[in-house]
Amino acid sequence: NLIEGEEQDKYQAKLRIKGGSIIPAGAIIQNAGENSFDPLSLYVCPDQNGNAIGELYVDSGDGFGFQKGDYALVTFTAEKKKGSVLVKATGKLGKRNIDQEITKIKVQ
Repeated sequence: NLIEGEEQDKYQAKLRIKGGSIIPAGAIIQNAGENSFDPLSLYVCPDQNGNAIGELYVDSGDGFGFQKGDYALVTFTAEKKKGSVLVKATGKLGKRNIDQEITKIKVQ
């Protein structure tokens, strides 16, 4: 499936997603000091069986704190049931807390 790039920015590429994938996406940022996951969107492309999986990795963006567990790796799953798609955060690794609200879920 195809996700169109940001129409206001001619330099944003189109994104192709393989069936069975979930892609977390955030805002366009200029440097690592900015929060690229505000707002956070999930692009879900179920496979032939209606399932999808994806991960989101977050750390400080600077330094080596990730080596001591200062990161978050969140797993998302999606399952198609009775004409709708249920998306869940099913696992988390690391010590970093993330309070990101998912503002958009788009099923392809």
